[in-house]
Amino acid sequence: MIKNKYVKLPVDSNGEIDFNYMENLTQSIKKLVIKDVVIYSDKKSKITKDVLKYTK
Repeated sequence: MIKNKYVKLPVDSNGEIDFNYMENLTQSIKKLVIKDVVIYSDKKSKITKDVLKYTK
């Protein structure tokens, strides 16, 4: 449970929460995850095609 935990957020030069930084970080992580899923899917597809090729 996170109820009694503290989470440090990034702050800008004014000491305010840096929402722009967090949004950019989130978008970058999403892109990396999508890239990894595409790579995984491509590998899985290639392996499946190779297996099917040798079973004919």
